[in-house]
Amino acid sequence: MKELNEQLQELLDKGFIRPSFSPWGAPVLFVKDKDGSMRPCIGYRGLNKLTVKNKYHLPRIRICLISFRGQQFF
Repeated sequence: MKELNEQLQELLDKGFIRPSFSPWGAPVLFVKDKDGSMRPCIGYRGLNKLTVKNKYHLPRIRICLISFRGQQFF
């Protein structure tokens, strides 16, 4: 837990992360590197199971560019 707090504080100070109040989360484990330092491994499997796949398709870039110019596509 000490390692987690230290790394989180370092990432907060650098501005790489920010506090979140989301009800969704993922477990964090620490694994030793070859040099002996600890690195975080985040398990997203639980979140991936709850994610709705392909609910909204991505628009084609040509359609986006035409609509940005204000023209009608259809």
